[in-house]
Formats: sequence, C-alpha cells, structure tokens
Amino acid sequence: MPEGPGKKTFIVLVHLVSLLVLIRLVAVAYNDIILKKKTLQNLSLAIKIIPDDAGNYYDLGLVRQYDLFNRDLNRAIEFYGTALRKNPLFSRALIGLANAYQAAGRKRDAFLAVDSYRKLTPNNTDSLWRVAVFYLVNSDRVDKAMEYFEKLIEMDPGLQTRVYDVCYQMKLSNKYIMNHLLKDKAGLYPSYLGYLISHGKLDDAMEFYNNVSHKLIYEKSGMKLCNFLIKNKRYDDAFSVWEEMIGKLRNRYYSEGSLLSNGGFESDITNGCFGWVVGKARGVKIYEDHSLHLEGRRSLGISFSGEYNVDLDVIRQLVLLAPENSYLLKAYVKTDGLTTTNGLFFEARGYDCNKIYARSDVITGTNSWASPVSLRFSVPPDCGVVKISLRRQKSRKFNNKIKGNAWVDGLQLIRLKTGP
Repeated sequence: MPEGPGKKTFIVLVHLVSLLVLIRLVAVAYNDIILKKKTLQNLSLAIKIIPDDAGNYYDLGLVRQYDLFNRDLNRAIEFYGTALRKNPLFSRALIGLANAYQAAGRKRDAFLAVDSYRKLTPNNTDSLWRVAVFYLVNSDRVDKAMEYFEKLIEMDPGLQTRVYDVCYQMKLSNKYIMNHLLKDKAGLYPSYLGYLISHGKLDDAMEFYNNVSHKLIYEKSGMKLCNFLIKNKRYDDAFSVWEEMIGKLRNRYYSEGSLLSNGGFESDITNGCFGWVVGKARGVKIYEDHSLHLEGRRSLGISFSGEYNVDLDVIRQLVLLAPENSYLLKAYVKTDGLTTTNGLFFEARGYDCNKIYARSDVITGTNSWASPVSLRFSVPPDCGVVKISLRRQKSRKFNNKIKGNAWVDGLQLIRLKTGP
C-alpha cells in the first residue's frame, strides 16, 4: 500500500483492533482470577460450616491442580488426601490424586492410587476406561492397559470402536492388537474387521483376515471386506475373499463355462462383491419368482407400476475378466405388456476404465422365453473388471412412464477368444 492518509488510517485501525483484543484478554484473565478467588473463598467457608464433607476438599484439590496462573500440585495432593481421609470410598478423589501425583512426577504413588481406584470400582466401565488410558499414556505397561481394555469390551462390547481408536492413536500396531486385545476372542473378530474397513485401513484389514480362521468371520463381514477391496482396486484379493465366501457352493453360483455368478438366480442374491446387486426405485418391484422360470426353481421378476419414468440398473454384477479377449453375454427375458420405447436392455461397461461399452437391443412389449438376448464385447489390455447390468434408461418422450412385467433367467457370460 503506498504512503498516504489511507495507509495511516489502516495502521491506526490495526493498532486499535490489537488494543481491543488485549483488553479482552486481560478482562478474561481478571474474571478468571476473581472467579477462582470467589471459588476458593466459598469452598473454605463451606469447609468451616461442614468440616466432614469430603466433596469440598476434592473440589479444592481440583482448583489447585488445574489453576492456570498459580498451580499448586502439593496443595492439590494434600486436599485429595484429606478428602479420602474423610471418605475412603470417594473414587473421584482417588483418580484425582493419581493424576496429581503423575503431574508432580511421583509415578509410584500415582499407580498405587490408580490401582486403589480400580479396586474400589471393579464393575464400572468409566473407571476401567480411566485406568486403562492412564496406564497407556503414563507408563510403558502397555500390557496392563490391554488387560483393562479387554475387560472393558467384555463388559460393554459397544465400546470397541472407542478402544480401537485409542490403540491406533497410541501407535499400537495391528499385529499387537491382534495378539493381545483380540487373542482367543473370536466373537470380536467381525467387529474389529468392520472397524478396520470403516476407517480405511486396507493393509491392516488384509493382515487381520489372512491371520485368522475365515470360519470365524461372518458372511456379512466378508462381504464388507470384498466390497472394500474392490473399492480400492484390489480385485484379485477381493475375488479370493468372494471364492472363500461361496466355498463349496461354487457350482451353484457358476454354471459350466460361464463367468457370471448366479446366472439362474438359484442362489440367494448377495447384493455385493462379485454377486448380483439389486437396484431400487419408486414404482419398481424386483423379486425372486418361484412360479415362473425357464429352468431350475426360480427366475428374477421385475414389475413396473406405470407411475414413474424410471432410470435404473435393475440388477448389476462386477465380473473379473481377462484383458484382450472377447465375450458373449446371453440371457433369456420374458415380458408381459412392457410399455414405452425405453424398455429393458443389457449393458457391459468398464468398471475401472471407460474403454468398454456395449448394449443389447431394447426389449419392450410382450415376449416369450423363445430367443435369448445377446451382447458381445471385447476387453482391452488395460481393463479387467466389467459391470454387467440390466437397465432401464429414463425416457425423454411424453409417454415415458414404464408399466408391465419382465422375468430374467439363464444368464451366461462366455469367453469367445483366448488372448496371447
């Protein structure tokens, strides 16, 4: 800014603002001092009136310990001690005494006070939490802290996330948590895996998964891990988890020669991983139909109410494919009075690349199972995961609200050409 009246005015304003801030800080400090003085006076008066009330001595200990301007740890320790002599079962005075000892550098006394506090409140989750954190923060006895954390989550499993948060904040390794906090506690495995997934700890999640019996990981947890791995582009690991999940049922999920899982809808829909995911939209009902099917015991039924211009992946599935190959999707679709020119169609789209896109002819009106719908596409070198979906695309025409019924069965995805 050039020299002149404007700059001088600016400098004056800066000094004025600084002065106002300083006055405010002084006022706050003065009020704190006055408040503290009144508090001390009130507590001293209360002690004269009721000399055996341990709570007043405890409050004086807090004031002396946490006074920002005139901290006196020795006086705080003295007041906490008096409170305990007045009431030996006063647990808050014990933990206050432990904290004061620790702040004063008297570690041995601090841990004696903490242990007394723990014995006084053996079934209290708040006290367990305070003792565990005290050991974790103020000593090298991590094993002791873990012992208390174990008891804590046994008493209240809902505190697991809080415990895991503290462990990670204190830089405890995933392996240490597994070998100490979770050792021989299979019931905690799904929750811990869920914690790792929800906090984005990919490598720790895989380390944990690879070091425990997968039978102890519920199917729901395995599904979360698989989806998490897919999201982070760890497709091979995700598929290994998927195969572990379907296990001995693989022949029910994959018909001979087909790369698409559950193409006949004979197994339950998984809604994730490398299985079918069912879409949701107003005016659309998607269900397993046991009364109408081409083969097996059921098909997938879709019913449109005619009230909405739907834009929806009715069903979709991710498929791990070999690059530089061509593939053929075949499906049987039966329809009954499917309205609008924007009916149903199959689509193949690259999941992690934009070089794959193919779609089938649109299916409308009334059709029997007679002829399969087919879709052919090729996978380029830098793609490997393809999303196969049955879609209804939103219509821009005036008569756009889709109505009618459809059934899908016998889907297959076949590799046509083997790459070099």
